[in-house]
Amino acid sequence: MAEQRLNDSGSPSRATLLEDARAAALAGDYESALQVLETILSASDEDIDARLLRAAIFQMMEDFVVARSEVMKVLQIAPGNVRALIDLADLQEAEGQWQDALQTLAAAARLVRSGGAYLSREQELEEIIGAQWRCLHVSGEAEKAAATLREGLREVPTSKVLRGLINKR
Repeated sequence: MAEQRLNDSGSPSRATLLEDARAAALAGDYESALQVLETILSASDEDIDARLLRAAIFQMMEDFVVARSEVMKVLQIAPGNVRALIDLADLQEAEGQWQDALQTLAAAARLVRSGGAYLSREQELEEIIGAQWRCLHVSGEAEKAAATLREGLREVPTSKVLRGLINKR
């Protein structure tokens, strides 16, 4: 059953607002997306999905300071949030902090492997392993990067992304 577009008071539901914000962000209309997210956050300052989407938008806008601030707020609300850890690692990687990113990714991988996936175990492991490969590759650790991919494919054997990276190297 699809989620209602309106809540009991006739206003758009939270799910509808998140969907609208995502659509606006994907269309490149960041200001509209951020305004919609403000509506959600004014109702609940601790809305993790809204904060993570705000972080992603600010990262797309290359405002890494605000993006990191949003991710850190999520980690204060939910310290073991795998999605926030992956997003933090993305920011660390974008800032050239590869060792920090690898540590953050290792923490996220431990959580996912122990059943703490935010969305899907396979999807998040694929994303984590791909990011680990990038960090190792960029920092000159080609053999360790290749080993990470091989190990990742044993864990997520259906991953086209990881196969693509192996073929790319």
